Amino acid sequence: MARSSLLQALTRLGQRTPGLEEIAALLDESDHAALLYDVKRQGTALANARAIQLTAFTRLEISELELEQLLPELSKERMVSLVRRAPTSRQLSLIQRSGGELPVMATFTPLGRTREWLLISLQPLSELTQEETEEELQKQRWAALSNLALAPRQARLDVAYQRILLAGQLLTSAPTLALYIGMGNEQTERLERHKHLGPVEHLPPVIGADDLAKLRLPYLWTPGKRGLANLHNHAQVGKLSYVATTPLDQDNPTDGLLVAADSTGAPPDDILVILQILASTIITTLQHNRQIAELQNALRTSGGQFAGHLLLDEITDGVIFLDGQLLVQSMNAPAELILGYAEEEIRGQEIDNVLIGAKSLLPALRSTIESGQAGNLGDFHLHHRDGNTFLANVHAVPLPTEDGSEATAVLISDLSEHEEFRLRTQQLEQKAVLGDVMARFAHEVRNPINNLSTSLQVMAAQLPEDDPAQARIERMREDCERLAKLMQDVLSFSGAHEYKMAAVDIGQLAKRILERWRPHMTRENVSYRLKVTENTPLVKGDQDSLERVLINLISNASKAMSKRGGLLSIRVQPCQEPGESQLVETVVSDTGPGIPEEVLARIFDPFFTTDKKKGTGLGLAITKGIINAHRGQIEVSSVPGGTVFRIKLPRADETKFQIVEGEEI
Repeated sequence: MARSSLLQALTRLGQRTPGLEEIAALLDESDHAALLYDVKRQGTALANARAIQLTAFTRLEISELELEQLLPELSKERMVSLVRRAPTSRQLSLIQRSGGELPVMATFTPLGRTREWLLISLQPLSELTQEETEEELQKQRWAALSNLALAPRQARLDVAYQRILLAGQLLTSAPTLALYIGMGNEQTERLERHKHLGPVEHLPPVIGADDLAKLRLPYLWTPGKRGLANLHNHAQVGKLSYVATTPLDQDNPTDGLLVAADSTGAPPDDILVILQILASTIITTLQHNRQIAELQNALRTSGGQFAGHLLLDEITDGVIFLDGQLLVQSMNAPAELILGYAEEEIRGQEIDNVLIGAKSLLPALRSTIESGQAGNLGDFHLHHRDGNTFLANVHAVPLPTEDGSEATAVLISDLSEHEEFRLRTQQLEQKAVLGDVMARFAHEVRNPINNLSTSLQVMAAQLPEDDPAQARIERMREDCERLAKLMQDVLSFSGAHEYKMAAVDIGQLAKRILERWRPHMTRENVSYRLKVTENTPLVKGDQDSLERVLINLISNASKAMSKRGGLLSIRVQPCQEPGESQLVETVVSDTGPGIPEEVLARIFDPFFTTDKKKGTGLGLAITKGIINAHRGQIEVSSVPGGTVFRIKLPRADETKFQIVEGEEI
């Protein structure tokens, strides 16, 4: 239990006088050190396990020590004043068994109707600093994702690159990020270091043509691992702890390369994924800039004539050509698609009647035309022909003409996807907060449920076995057990998990689970068949979490077939679909009655269940959460007579093959 949750739970006890057992139960749930001071006796009544670990004293020794021997700054007179005050915190020194002093932040909370107790919660300053650092880092990462979505809107490439690299540093914690850009010379293909953050003395200034083919795919180099290119030789000489690389475009590696490096720290598990997101943003920004440049060049070489028809296949953004009166002369196909108008419908119309939004873009457009330079007018919420609003970034490019008259090209970039990404980021942040609230709620509720269950057991033991109240007590105990299971599932669903990734043999894992479930399935008249295809590689995952996934699916399948019996089949094999060669597929199927279509659409929703008496509705939601955390996929299909779950997980770097013979009971 987090310290804040503990304080909230104990503060509510201030409305009455809690017993030592009740307080002790709450203290034992806390992850932080806590002491309970008896105000009347002026001594320490309780110490939880974390306090014992922190001080190295036993519970008995702590109860016999004066509080001043543990916290020298606290005299008995000061304790009296603290009891009278509202909850307060202050920095103190905690004396350990070795005689050493540990700086801690102590929080004092009076308990009981007449303040008989004083709770002293202790947290080492080092842990407090770490928590604050992690919280600040999380905020920085959310800001980095938001800024990353805005980078392609920058008019200047250098500014956009700088913003992307800064976001990359926050997301990866890599001290060094370097962007290599292609020179564009077909005879001497190479990449030059164009932009960087952090020290780069151990990275080459140029990556030659010979190395480009070797760096076509994302790659993480660490000492002892085979180097693919001269870049890795530089890293080895410079004693770097890792170098991660990804091309900006795998189909065209001469476009550029993104590099992250460090000389001391270890790479985060998802560093290659983050680099690919950064690379995708860079290439989008670069292509947008190229499109504007190509448009300007084409117009210069066209003798001042409108050249939209020459660029329809090259420009993916919408382009509208205006004359000197800001009347529409022509537009390309993407502009028609973005706005919903055909060119014939708006030719001769004022641009302000076509690009309609809450804010007029005419002032910014006229200012850009007067400057004679291409410019970014900014982001506008524009209306599609059907009335829907979308976010767009608008550029204006003054065009040269032979007769000297004014002409302008307006470029429209649909930012709907970027806006969805930003909103999705906000939603994820809100879900993280909601998850924390749910976890704290579950912690708070679980203890009263356990107390109720214990009390019911005592009541049942005190009554005769044939007492009519026994049946009612048993139903109440069953309700308590169901609530306890629900709270445990809520904790599993909402809690932040630290997955210990390793190479996992899914076939062997499934075999062990099925052997444990054999007696249960035999009673339900359910048989099983397991087949692992030859040369199936291991997957990268947390074994305990993947075991829970398989148990959830096996349990659900057994329940579905419990009335009539049936066959449960599990098949593990390499993925056969194009582009999925790095994935391993696990298929779990049953011959049960199937899942109705209206239920199938909500099967992964939290708290959705068709078994109101026993189900919590979190099993499959937890399952999907685990698979998502493993960067995998889970799909379900069902027809009357059977249901199939397909799980795809990334294969592990370590290569090992296992063959499990098919088995049937």
